[in-house]
Amino acid sequence: MKYQHLSPSERRRGLWRKCMSIVVRDRQADAEHAEWWIKTYCRHWATVGHDTQTMDNLNPAERIIARQHLGTLRRLGKLREGGFRGNFEILE
Repeated sequence: MKYQHLSPSERRRGLWRKCMSIVVRDRQADAEHAEWWIKTYCRHWATVGHDTQTMDNLNPAERIIARQHLGTLRRLGKLREGGFRGNFEILE
């Protein structure tokens, strides 16, 4: 056994680190996909200094997907909301 020389608390700490690295990678992948989807399918409104987007052009099925992706970005703090007519901005 590879980890027999470690104490139980050291083994738990090692497992915790491995789990956290997987969670971080998953969050990054989710954020990248959400950002790509929103930037690809939601209409852009160019303004001076930043680019806002809207869901006005999406059909009902696409709006569901967009809301899920917006929720992902919102949880990660990568979304600014409350613009004109509900427009939003993805933060870099």
